Amino acid sequence: YQLENKYIVLFGGTIGYAQKVENIELLANHYRDNEQIVFLVIGNGVKKKYLQGLISASQLSNVIFMDNLPRNEYMNFVKSSDIGLITIDERFTVPTIPSKTVSYLSLKLPVLAIIDQHTDYGKIIDKAGAGFWLVGGDNKSLFANFDKMYLDEKLRIQQGESGYQYFLNNLTSDIAYTQIIAQINSIIK
Repeated sequence: YQLENKYIVLFGGTIGYAQKVENIELLANHYRDNEQIVFLVIGNGVKKKYLQGLISASQLSNVIFMDNLPRNEYMNFVKSSDIGLITIDERFTVPTIPSKTVSYLSLKLPVLAIIDQHTDYGKIIDKAGAGFWLVGGDNKSLFANFDKMYLDEKLRIQQGESGYQYFLNNLTSDIAYTQIIAQINSIIK
């Protein structure tokens, strides 16, 4: 895949309307002259061909597309990446929590999230200390946060570790089970 010694920005999962794929092209285009940075897009969805068209029209060579992969292969790519990219259309008015976050945090991958103003997802990222977030359209903050993560490996490692601890304390199936049973028991009593 020619990813050895590259700085990998991973976007994994559904490539649909909710994800505002233009943000991926925006970042890839901004960093097109940095041969170290590669954007890896793994998944499928109704906007995949559209995104591929954007990338082609911009003549970007720093974006690699893959279809859905078996879970273990996908998780190997998560482990090998430097940033987990989340992008949500900023026009959303319904709170959204991207499920790919669990994969990212479980493997110590720091998150860079472009989100809408109505979700509390940013609060979760802050509480977890797992990366940076901004409301879509704030490109100055987007590039500044990307640069912080790109230039500071120690910061990325710390964010990845913080996210992992948050995962262990809040997002495992055992934690979910305990919380569900506690809620059921409180209703029964």
